Amino acid sequence: MNKITVYIKPMTLFVSFVLLIGFTIYLIIVSEYDHYPAATNGELDTSFWDTEDGSIPLSGEWHFYWSSLLEPDERSGEEPVVIDVPRSWNGTLVNGETIGGKGYATYHVQVTAPEADDLALYMPYLLTAYRLWINGESVASNGEVGTSAETMTPRYFADVVPLASSRDQIDIHIQVSNFMHAEGGMNIPLRLGTHDTISSETDNRRLIDGIIFGSLLIMSIYHFLVFLLRPRFRSALYFSLFCLMIGIRSLLVGEAVMLRVFPDFNWTFAMKLEYVTTYLSPPLFILFLSALFPNETSRLFRRVSVTIGLILGSIVILFPVYWFTQTLIVGQVVTVITVGYICYILILAALRKRMGATVSLFMAFLYAITIVNDILYDYQLSIYGNLSPAGLLFFILAQSFMLASIFSKAFTDLEDMSERLIASNEILESKVEERTKKLKDLSVRDPLTNVYNRGGFDQQMKAKWTEALQERKELSLLFVDIDYFKRYNDEYGHQAGDQTLISVAHTLQEALGEKAIVSRYGGEEFVLILPGASEEQAASAAATLLKAIRDQQIPHSQSQVAPYVTVSIGGISRIPNETDKPDAFIKQADQALYAAKEAGRDRYILAQDV
Repeated sequence: MNKITVYIKPMTLFVSFVLLIGFTIYLIIVSEYDHYPAATNGELDTSFWDTEDGSIPLSGEWHFYWSSLLEPDERSGEEPVVIDVPRSWNGTLVNGETIGGKGYATYHVQVTAPEADDLALYMPYLLTAYRLWINGESVASNGEVGTSAETMTPRYFADVVPLASSRDQIDIHIQVSNFMHAEGGMNIPLRLGTHDTISSETDNRRLIDGIIFGSLLIMSIYHFLVFLLRPRFRSALYFSLFCLMIGIRSLLVGEAVMLRVFPDFNWTFAMKLEYVTTYLSPPLFILFLSALFPNETSRLFRRVSVTIGLILGSIVILFPVYWFTQTLIVGQVVTVITVGYICYILILAALRKRMGATVSLFMAFLYAITIVNDILYDYQLSIYGNLSPAGLLFFILAQSFMLASIFSKAFTDLEDMSERLIASNEILESKVEERTKKLKDLSVRDPLTNVYNRGGFDQQMKAKWTEALQERKELSLLFVDIDYFKRYNDEYGHQAGDQTLISVAHTLQEALGEKAIVSRYGGEEFVLILPGASEEQAASAAATLLKAIRDQQIPHSQSQVAPYVTVSIGGISRIPNETDKPDAFIKQADQALYAAKEAGRDRYILAQDV
């Protein structure tokens, strides 16, 4: 009884899963072209269409002339067949006979254009060569149209064709030939809109394809590197190859970006590459899941999936395009079955609480919808294009999470130790960082006054000199010396002298604020760098400093200029040039200081005044 219950539960979820996907498919199909006008008996009225709503597919009933390559001014002796577009011409009844994929034909439709300037036509690649006329003028072609395999050349290249804005009626005439592919004809609809809209939609699709490929390539490389580092994790290898397969395929479907970037890329090789990646992707993903969930995956199904994938891949490699494209229906059936089995595996893994399985199940649902959409798109039952690469991007997030969860579980027993080690390292790093900062401050800061020391001044002076030289701006320098400081120390003691040095340094910094860089040059001598200060500004700063020191009223009975502490200041201001040297600049400021002392102290003198 328990075994039956365990079996029924995942089966119930699986059936619900399939029904949900089926309902989604129904929504995709019933939404198809419902709000677009359709051609009737070779005529399509789009005059009421608002071009601001985007482009419009030229779908519906086109006139079809089988085994005739007619030009616009030619008329066929036979009445045209009405054929639904978009779809391949395979299975169309012509003169009582059902036609196959090989052959050539002419399509025609008369379109009443919407009111808009600068109209354009999005011309997709058709199966497998075409030539396009608009209002009797040949405007585009893809490959070489011919009446046999020897006279035609297949090519896949989507294009944007500008239309004459003065025409209310657009007569579209297309010759199509196919002797290479299992299916022929217009399997993708043309689209009509403004040139900006058509170009924007096309560029966006190409951009998305490029982003998808880049993302998948990065994930492929990443997981392959994981496998190289840890060969035991074969799941990373399978997932890497799977991402690579889907990534390559994304460049060959939709806008076929690879063929646009490399227009001379061999068409046959491109087709083989598209089909090989399509057929090998499902077994690679089964191998990936079997590596992650060996107890939930059937060995028999894995072997059958790999065998079928290799057989189909070999057919693609060994046989011509016409033959291996007929196997597409087989590959699609295998893909649908594989997707269903993948969902079953993930449901079972989720019920058994395997790491990451629940998230992967949800993403698998989204990915399954995109895969089914791609198949419906191949049969012209969906207008949403190839979405599986985009679906895979979201699915990759789930797989990356799942792999990360598995890797995390491998280190569960070491988590506590790792956390303690990390905490210890953080404390150590914090102490080292704090100690390093202190050592760095000691190397450039004066420990007594906490302003820059001589080494710090040299660094700041070099930087500001270079800045002034490069920007051609002024640089000022002020040397400040405490008057009769030796006598002050002799009278009041060195402790009082230290407090005076601290007070003077603080006053110098406070008086001028952030615009001055204060350094203790040595003993009782300070130096201030004033970046960008002119001679007048330097003189004003010096006067401010003299007054600020006087206002401190620090007693100094041994001074010969005042009963309180005063300072003498020598400065210089200049715009440095290439021939100037910082040492000479400093020396001139020092000489100005000496001149201020000689002139009686408690004053400032700039070098120009010496």
